[in-house]
Amino acid sequence: MSIRQEIRDIWETKTKVDNASVWMGNRVRLSRNIENIPFSSQASSAQKQAIVERLYKAFAPILPLDECVELRWSDCNSNEKELLKNLFYLDFPCDETVIWYHPKQHVQVIANNGDHVQLQLTLSRLQLKTMWKKLDALDSLLEQNLTYAFDPTWGYFTSNPHDLGCGLVAETYLHLPALCFLKKLPTLLEATQELQLSLLPAHLDKDKIMGHLFFLSNLDALGGDENTLLDHVNNMAQRLCQLEHRAREVVAKDNITLLQDSISRSLGLLGRCYEISYEESMNLLSIVLMAIDMGFISNKKRRAVLRLWQSMSSVCLKEFFSKDVLTIDKVRADVLRAYFSKIDDPFFLKVKGGSYVS
Repeated sequence: MSIRQEIRDIWETKTKVDNASVWMGNRVRLSRNIENIPFSSQASSAQKQAIVERLYKAFAPILPLDECVELRWSDCNSNEKELLKNLFYLDFPCDETVIWYHPKQHVQVIANNGDHVQLQLTLSRLQLKTMWKKLDALDSLLEQNLTYAFDPTWGYFTSNPHDLGCGLVAETYLHLPALCFLKKLPTLLEATQELQLSLLPAHLDKDKIMGHLFFLSNLDALGGDENTLLDHVNNMAQRLCQLEHRAREVVAKDNITLLQDSISRSLGLLGRCYEISYEESMNLLSIVLMAIDMGFISNKKRRAVLRLWQSMSSVCLKEFFSKDVLTIDKVRADVLRAYFSKIDDPFFLKVKGGSYVS
């Protein structure tokens, strides 16, 4: 199987998400480094290649590598590399970066992405603690075959100072359009930082938030155990979900006409556009997703709309629809128009006393 087909298959799997509202998914990553070897960002090419060989031997007895897809950074073209960055959240890839991905278990083993090895899971349906336990079990087996860079006081040494300690990054993806509409985000961003958490937009263009999708994660991994850290992220994610649901109720009660107008305009533009930017498409699709979750549009359309929402970037469009970078805005419009021009007008719920009801 070609690298391109393998990447496409992984993308297909990772974009098949459950019908969630607000809480869109989770990612958990453990970072580790082998003792007495420089971090991958500072190691020589020979040292990084030796790391790959040592990891392969260490994983062979505990992870069925023959069932894994192996992706080597050096074998990919520029567009495939951009896809890999997005799919596996690569921060510092290099020629010696190798990814082993298990399609059934969804486990990702990444060599030479700043750290020597990163164990990662990205899923929508499992809780953070369940995901961490799967990675922790694999990490414990791996540690029997490798000696990690570890200090009893500081914990696991990592290339990113924020990961020093338990080496854990726990992240949730949250869709917060109503909070953005009510301009509550600046306060929430400040509040999460005070709680040693990070709430950042998933997509930014010249400081403009696109698609109202945010990543909530821990700011550091030092000074607490994994369960405490995971509870901290999980509790804040639940709180943000509650705030978003309340914000949607406020919008539906106090701004019902404006909300219906925004939904109708979004559907009209998506069904009739002939050229559309990434920023505009993400924002319009975000409004449609919120309308589905609020019951203004049939829920039967949610998976398809969410799939489109995850495919609007230039790198995805170039890989799956067109190779001509000069026509990407037109290609994006063609894809959206082909879907939305076939959808009937949305069914708006009747309004009584300023509230929407079924």
